[in-house]
Amino acid sequence: MYYHTFLGKDELFERIAKSFEPTLVTKIISAYELAENAYINKYRADKMPIFYHITRVCKILLDELKLQEPDLIIASLLHDVFVSKTDINHSIISFNFGYYVTFLVDTLTDDSIDFKNSKFDGKSLFEVAGEDGLIIRLAEILDEMRCIEYNTEILPIPYYTKVSKIYLSRIEKINNSSIQYLADEIKKEGNRLLQ
Repeated sequence: MYYHTFLGKDELFERIAKSFEPTLVTKIISAYELAENAYINKYRADKMPIFYHITRVCKILLDELKLQEPDLIIASLLHDVFVSKTDINHSIISFNFGYYVTFLVDTLTDDSIDFKNSKFDGKSLFEVAGEDGLIIRLAEILDEMRCIEYNTEILPIPYYTKVSKIYLSRIEKINNSSIQYLADEIKKEGNRLLQ
């Protein structure tokens, strides 16, 4: 069952070892370990480890999008660390992974917090983080949509409606195959909900 799956550290290593030089592999594994430690003993309302979601977002980037951009892979593993009240701060991320990863994580945090606000229009993610931030955010949304029946914190139809209004309606003009793939997959999940 998809909801119970996650990307283990050994699996991640297998996926990246042949694609990246050893220093980048170490950096990506360090991001994995940092996220794993940050989410130890942290669960969603439905008792599933938050860390499973974190790793599935990374897995979407690696397996479905075939992305080979280390900063995006690292940011996908850390995308929720500022939202989830972990002990990780901007200095830790910047020191270990650089300013661009910190920027992406920070922008994704703002977007996630703003998404819960009823007046949110999604402009800042589009204008600030560009396509890289959008790819991670859409991968996160896709994972949420695939697990939505089990997530007791999200009302499925209102969530999908908001995602459609804020994200999907704006990306049709973006010429990026990764973004289009994610949008199509989110729409498939939305159609499944509406049936």
